[in-house]
Amino acid sequence: MRLKLICFMMIAAMLLGIGSAWASVVNVDYGTTYSYWASNGQYLPTTQFSLDIDGFSTYGFCVDPISSIGKGNYSYSFLSWTPEFLQAAWLMDNYARFEGAINTRSETVGLQASIWSAVTNLNYKPVFNTRGQRSTYESWFGSILDSLDDQTLANLQSEYKILLPFLTTASGKVLNKQALIVKYHSSPVPIPGAALLLGSALIGMVGVRKKFMA
Repeated sequence: MRLKLICFMMIAAMLLGIGSAWASVVNVDYGTTYSYWASNGQYLPTTQFSLDIDGFSTYGFCVDPISSIGKGNYSYSFLSWTPEFLQAAWLMDNYARFEGAINTRSETVGLQASIWSAVTNLNYKPVFNTRGQRSTYESWFGSILDSLDDQTLANLQSEYKILLPFLTTASGKVLNKQALIVKYHSSPVPIPGAALLLGSALIGMVGVRKKFMA
């Protein structure tokens, strides 16, 4: 009986390992891309990202104008909050609180340029007012508050995350991709199939033990 229990625990550990691996992939996708000239001399693409994180469908925007990312699956980690990231979260919460809230060139460029300006402390203001994108930027970036109260900060940290997708090469080298701010409620992670299987097995084992003891 002791040998069987040891074997069972080894299998359980393997199943939980599979469950952990299951919950570590983000699928990145995006739709229409709008490029623009920024006041700092850069020509940059902007878009709204669609993501599938641990089985949850969500959306987000870029907080890193230097790196790049393509469509596909990535491993990921969450970055710690900074005052600049919290400003980006405030912008997203006020102007893109739900997926599809913005869908025009002026809105997409205006929000993305505002986020980049807030996070990097650089000027990403659009040079040209194509379809109102510079006007939108000036309005939205200019609305950022100098300070946020404790309740607002707590709400932002609960509803948003700074996600860093990455790839690992065969040699073990980690390649970081473009960091994103995503809508991500701090709710319980879905239970993977392996964990459900383990739970069922434990219940069955308890039932069998009671049967033999009766």
